[in-house]
Amino acid sequence: MATNKELEQQIKELSAQVAMLTGTPSGQVAPLPPEERADYIAPGSKEHMVFLGIHEATKDDDMTYSVDGGKEFALTDITIFGVNVRPEFLKAILMQKVSSFSCPAPEIQSTDPSKPHYAPALWIPDDVPVSGIV
Repeated sequence: MATNKELEQQIKELSAQVAMLTGTPSGQVAPLPPEERADYIAPGSKEHMVFLGIHEATKDDDMTYSVDGGKEFALTDITIFGVNVRPEFLKAILMQKVSSFSCPAPEIQSTDPSKPHYAPALWIPDDVPVSGIV
């Protein structure tokens, strides 16, 4: 079993490798803007519609829903809910998805206490290795 000194040495070596590969100083993690993340989906985009499983309604769609009389939407695939699904359930799911699609983008949390949407970290470990309640 490794001792604390050996573990600390491994952590330092790994931190140096991460710093070398990412170009950030050891111990610092450069935050990426949400738009630059690989898993980012812009709210209100076509990709967002596909992610939610809805599409713009056509005349062939039986059940549609719109928010404030705007574009009408329908579920892309109702078979995923099974053969005995009730229409009321499908309507509720469709309403939730369309409301999620049409709502404004969420505000990004700030780490600056003087700015709106400040959200401090609950706990940042400072011991290596971490000890205490985890």
